[in-house]
Amino acid sequence: MSDAEAELFARWSAGDERAGREFVGKHLPAVSRFFASKVGHVHEADDLTARTFELLLSKRAEFRRDSSPRTFLFGIAHHVLLGWVRDRQRADARIDLGSVSAAALGPSPSSVLHARRQERLLLEALRAVPLEAQLVLELTYFEEMSRAEVAEITGLPAGTVASRLRRARELLELELVRLAGSAAVATATSTDLEAWARALRASLVPDGDGL
Repeated sequence: MSDAEAELFARWSAGDERAGREFVGKHLPAVSRFFASKVGHVHEADDLTARTFELLLSKRAEFRRDSSPRTFLFGIAHHVLLGWVRDRQRADARIDLGSVSAAALGPSPSSVLHARRQERLLLEALRAVPLEAQLVLELTYFEEMSRAEVAEITGLPAGTVASRLRRARELLELELVRLAGSAAVATATSTDLEAWARALRASLVPDGDGL
């Protein structure tokens, strides 16, 4: 955890509104990106992003100092996403992110229509795998989070994240082959996944000055 980030969040929690604006501005692009890759309509993604920060504001006192403000924030975003999935499925409280994909819940976001082919391909493949796999992949490759951070955000056991990530990559590669119609294109994308993930995340929502 960054000492500067922890101090910033602590100042906000103590009532420093300027620190709050700085914290939100720093993390707004990442949270927007979190929803933009899963929700097809911009206004829905914006609403979910706003809801996440509203909940963060009301839950600041629940923050545990052994965590980091960023993982706390993304844990709230994960909770908000679960609510969105529940509403889309009109189901009960038991949502299984391992059996539903973003592609099954709605159209692809329009923000990457003019992106390069491999960026569009990667997004479609990410949206085609189960949401649980998409989350693990994006938190790892978009947001460069550790396995411990991914575990905290998703509620998965820490020892399970590594195996889930391996399986998620396997599923992603299968979708890349299916969508590309070319093993060579799929292999090129999956081999340099980190680079294509950086390009795609910029297409979804550009980073702010603080990220």
